[in-house]
Amino acid sequence: MPDLEMRGAERWRWVGRLLPREVRERVFEPAFEDLKYAWVVGRTDRAMPFPVHVAVTWLACLPIVVPRALFRDGHLTRLGRAAVIAGLLFIGAALLVSNVADSYASYDP
Repeated sequence: MPDLEMRGAERWRWVGRLLPREVRERVFEPAFEDLKYAWVVGRTDRAMPFPVHVAVTWLACLPIVVPRALFRDGHLTRLGRAAVIAGLLFIGAALLVSNVADSYASYDP
């Protein structure tokens, strides 16, 4: 029985491939192995399905991945610059829309 559960759990390893290699090897794979062992042995909450456990483990890696994707050696990466520009454009558009909405609200024909 544990071998069948192990193979079923193993198919979720592909989720780690969505992470950068360094983070996958140092953080996700050890956590996935611990999670898989705890699942097979029965030390985890079975009310929550295994894919949800894997998703939570993957999401826990994001605080490590996001800063590494945006900054490298103290400087912004291309993705970081694009994120800053997109954020500024979004804030500018929101300010423009709010300004236009205020002028329409005070318009009295």
